[in-house]
Amino acid sequence: MARRLGATVQAWRDTIYGTGVFPPDVERQLDQEVRDLVAGLGEAGANMVRGSLAFFPKLLELVAVPLLTFYMLLDGPRLAREARGFLSPARQGDAQELMKRWHRILLEYVRGQLMTSLFIGVVAVVGLWLLGLRMALLVGVIAFFLEAVPFFGPLIWGTLAVVLALAQAGPGNPLPIFVGIFALVAQQVDSHVFAPLILGRFTRVHPLLLIFSTLLGASLFGLIGMFLAAPLTALAKETFLFAMERVKARRGTATLSVSA
Repeated sequence: MARRLGATVQAWRDTIYGTGVFPPDVERQLDQEVRDLVAGLGEAGANMVRGSLAFFPKLLELVAVPLLTFYMLLDGPRLAREARGFLSPARQGDAQELMKRWHRILLEYVRGQLMTSLFIGVVAVVGLWLLGLRMALLVGVIAFFLEAVPFFGPLIWGTLAVVLALAQAGPGNPLPIFVGIFALVAQQVDSHVFAPLILGRFTRVHPLLLIFSTLLGASLFGLIGMFLAAPLTALAKETFLFAMERVKARRGTATLSVSA
């Protein structure tokens, strides 16, 4: 593309001042300016292509997160029944009890996530309204629905709030700056304080463990890792407790048998 653009510019050059209209020094300066322009356009186009290719996997993850949640909630019980069918009859009772616990943990996680979404939605509406943003209700509703999407959800509603503030405010009005600071502070408080506390209370997992698992999931698996970190940590903890209960129960049964 850069070569084709360069050839087109060269043809224009020959048409405009190829007959010696300008002095040689001016022609050389114009040629250099044109070469710099063509090189800059080519580099900008290449950067756009590389950026698009790098963003495409993130876009796929952004679409996959809500779809994954939907199918997990829709087909979870059926998949659990099919998984139990591969076990021996002696193990199906334990498997059924474990899957009941998993189902309860996932329901509690969904309730906790709804609570955090409601929190950020209300905070966004009230805070932006107090700052004077006329479209505060719209931003709050969008923040409520996008809260479950890690990273991109807060980024989208925060950016939207700043854009609406720019459209509303006149020259010299500091409203966009205040809106941007408020959105940043609200997102940080929600992500690092409120959400871990609420999800930890609902799933019975310590908030620090949830924060650590989210960071680890993000570093290893990106957006999907961030989304699945909290529920998988809660399921892993419940599985560990269930296994410990079964081990203790078998040890107790063995002790009674020896005593008898």
